Amino acid sequence: MPLEERVKRWRSMMHKIESYTIHDWSADYLGELEKGSITVPADQFHHLGLGRTNEAQMPLYQDYGAALTAYNESIPLMPL
Repeated sequence: MPLEERVKRWRSMMHKIESYTIHDWSADYLGELEKGSITVPADQFHHLGLGRTNEAQMPLYQDYGAALTAYNESIPLMPL
């Protein structure tokens, strides 16, 4: 590869590296982490802990009826 082309490519690469700060990296990293998590109301899923959980921790149900039954069983009954 001719020297002129190598220098051009190197400068382009260095410009990208120098302009991508730690703040950019951390924002991208946290954004990717956020994609794999969901927020669950703590009063709805007691068996998952409070608030945030990962999708892998969410129970899987065959249908809406099974999910609704599990949800209703997880809510403490309010005294009348």
